Amino acid sequence: MQTPAAGQVPPTPNFAVHRAAGPIVVDGRLDDAGWAGTADIPIKWEITPGDNTPALAQSTCHVTFDSSKLYVGCHAFDPRPEQIRAHLVDRDNVIAMDGDDLIAFYVDPFNDHRRAFFFAVNALGVQAEGVSANQSEDFSWDAVWSSAGRITSDGYEVEMAIPFTSFRFARTANIQTWGFVFVRAWPRNMRYRMEAGPYDRRNTCAICQSNQLTGFEGIGPGKNVEISPTFTAGRTDTRDSFPGGPLTHGEARARPGLDLRWGITPNVSLNATVRPDFSQVEADVAQLDVNKRFALFYPEKRPFFLEGADIFTTPIQAVFSRTVADPDAGLKMTGKLGGSTGNTIGVFAARDRLTNLLFPSNQGTGVTSLDQDAWTTVGRFRRDLGRVSNIGLLYTGRVGSGYQNQVGGADLGYQLDRSTRVSAQYLGSATAYPDSTAMANGQHRGTFSGGAALVDISHTTNRWQSNLSYTDVSPGFRADAGFVPRSDFRTLSLSVAKQFYRGTGWFNLLSLGPYASQTRDHGGTLTDQEVGFGLYYTGPAQSTLASQLIAHRERYQGTLYRLTRSTGYVNLKPTAGVALTGTWQIGGAVDYANARPASEITVSSAATLNIGRGLALEASDAFQRLRHQGATIFTANILQSKIAYNFSTRTMVRQILQYRNVDRNPLEYGAGVDRNEKGLTGQFLLAYKANPQTVIFLGYSGTAAGADRFGLTTASRTLFAKIGYGWRP
Repeated sequence: MQTPAAGQVPPTPNFAVHRAAGPIVVDGRLDDAGWAGTADIPIKWEITPGDNTPALAQSTCHVTFDSSKLYVGCHAFDPRPEQIRAHLVDRDNVIAMDGDDLIAFYVDPFNDHRRAFFFAVNALGVQAEGVSANQSEDFSWDAVWSSAGRITSDGYEVEMAIPFTSFRFARTANIQTWGFVFVRAWPRNMRYRMEAGPYDRRNTCAICQSNQLTGFEGIGPGKNVEISPTFTAGRTDTRDSFPGGPLTHGEARARPGLDLRWGITPNVSLNATVRPDFSQVEADVAQLDVNKRFALFYPEKRPFFLEGADIFTTPIQAVFSRTVADPDAGLKMTGKLGGSTGNTIGVFAARDRLTNLLFPSNQGTGVTSLDQDAWTTVGRFRRDLGRVSNIGLLYTGRVGSGYQNQVGGADLGYQLDRSTRVSAQYLGSATAYPDSTAMANGQHRGTFSGGAALVDISHTTNRWQSNLSYTDVSPGFRADAGFVPRSDFRTLSLSVAKQFYRGTGWFNLLSLGPYASQTRDHGGTLTDQEVGFGLYYTGPAQSTLASQLIAHRERYQGTLYRLTRSTGYVNLKPTAGVALTGTWQIGGAVDYANARPASEITVSSAATLNIGRGLALEASDAFQRLRHQGATIFTANILQSKIAYNFSTRTMVRQILQYRNVDRNPLEYGAGVDRNEKGLTGQFLLAYKANPQTVIFLGYSGTAAGADRFGLTTASRTLFAKIGYGWRP
């Protein structure tokens, strides 16, 4: 293979596929009769750090199918197989898998360049999957499929079998052509990415550059019904009065639940849940919440809401399913109408036993909860335009006793050329709170309205990256089914970066350039302004560095503060099984509790060490200190340790300990403030996952708290068990 001339990208090769010649057993060996005669699909293009240069390690993939499954098998050759990096980790642990040798492929079964399902397997067969849409990747989507991997004397082999019931495609008697992108990750001193086709960095649509595989015929999704009963049992012990009361045994509770997924058509699916188990076995990552103005964001993890979640994504985050806090039932329908082109729809409704509310403003976010039911309804429609453009409509509604929030509007994603994309959205809202809630939280009484608009223009080539964005959110806009923690602002921002690709040497990618933004409230008052210079670097030891130096102006409670700060993060994977990360924000800040200027140091660090194939040790620390005129206002720490051992790709045991400590200076805060607050959380979990739905969990969790007046004291402890089964009749 010859390296293309500068600025030239050769055509993407296409391949023919045919039905398997015999049975295939997914065992990581490509010697079954079903692989006979399948075309060789070489992964021979190095995409990074090189730019469509010959791959340093060769790979060959094969694709075939039978009446019920898609099969993909790959042989990854390695000049030094003893250096292969592969570990047994929990499925979908994409952070851990990012350091491993792996094979992945993206499949676009409608071949419309809008949405692709991707499946990844490391050299030991550990799975991860997700959805690529709207120029982004979402790893939260789950599917039931089989995989296996094994390390050989000349590299490794992987096999994957994906049931056609796990993803959508057109029902037709004609021969179908699907888009495929085959990827190999080869992590050594640098993390090499190889693909089966060349990649044009000037084209913002990665799915558009897929290999075309033709020959799929005589296939269908079958019944496409999945029934997943769950049974959860647990007991929580708490103290009637803390900290002096006795630890009282709680009542043992059992909770059966049922999830249903039905493929109404090959393109449209219906999900229903009754008494769902929305427990999160993996707790939210702890975040420092001291001296914060706006609400913190936590990602969605619950399976019912993750199905088709990309359909509800719009430039303004008007849909955020974690606002449905404690539902007892839900119904969702998502899919595509009109075959390979046409309309995409999404609808979900849920009855919530709790109504959580955010009260956004220019200066901060207020929060409260109403102990009453609320119905949440979301409707989404998106119409394809041309090859990769679309126009959409969105409605969200939350209704309860004396309360309502209705949001509606339109959005546009338009590809001006292969390097330039425009996104735009407008939303209007109408809201009414109960009078007592409105008065207690400083909100309007009666029904009030507001609007929000966004326009974003991005331009990306292999040498330049630029973005121009304008956002306008009025004081009365509320998106209670979404996450919009700030209102009453108009922000204009611009960034430009020059990109340098070297391939090898002391750097792979170096991107640097200025950016600026300005925010005013709807009265015209300047509230925020930033002028900065950013740098992004990737290089040896799989290193990544992003750093910004910022001149910042921020208005708080009538005072405009002039601040200078540095922010950034660094990642390193110097050798197999070792990963180091760090983030920082250092410089000027505002002490929001006392409305005055301050200096801040916020540093987070984490280290991961893999011992052998199955043992992983993690330690992290998040530290924050705020000072005013040399006096410390507070220091805060969150320390966490995590030990996990994976016996196989399905079975693991894990222990997490998390310690939180906040020290405040009463001389800076005033009387009545606890000088010290601390808490300890621990969790032990034994887990078996045959697939995302068929699971067994046994665990224990406990919390302790302490303050000036008493030391760490157990506040609660919980024993729990969960059994889930995914049945496909």
